[in-house]
Amino acid sequence: MNAEQLIKELARTDLSQDQRYDVDARLKALGKDAIGPLIAHLKDQKTARTRKRIVNEGELTNAPANLSAKGPAPEPIVKDEGVTLGAECERVLLLVITPLSYYSPYESRRKPISAGADQWMFRVENWQTWWAKNKSKPLAQIQEELKPVIDKYWQEHGTEQVVR
Repeated sequence: MNAEQLIKELARTDLSQDQRYDVDARLKALGKDAIGPLIAHLKDQKTARTRKRIVNEGELTNAPANLSAKGPAPEPIVKDEGVTLGAECERVLLLVITPLSYYSPYESRRKPISAGADQWMFRVENWQTWWAKNKSKPLAQIQEELKPVIDKYWQEHGTEQVVR
């Protein structure tokens, strides 16, 4: 299957988690051939899947350690949330360009507290501009150039980095 066919699969709301992982892996295996089509779908607002989201995560994270005087600890409020095809394409784009098996010398064994559920180590500010600048490079070079960005993420205790 080519990238467009796999993106159509990614848009299916009936995919199981395992099937979604398979589509992710197949898109990732296409490497640079998947990047252009994935970027073309970034603005697609069609719901591709739903996920459970704790909507009061900040309240739970910031709750004082000793709540006995203030009452019981807050309960998590969980709601279903739609994930757009555009968001799924951005997630897969990050999978494609993130260096494989890179272990930063600054990496911690735990995900930093500042990292949210959807936060990656970096985000690309403008995919079209980034792709125009990087399209002629081999994927291995793109991934090599992102290693210092990943290092900075860990050096800054989990602050998401912006790639331009």
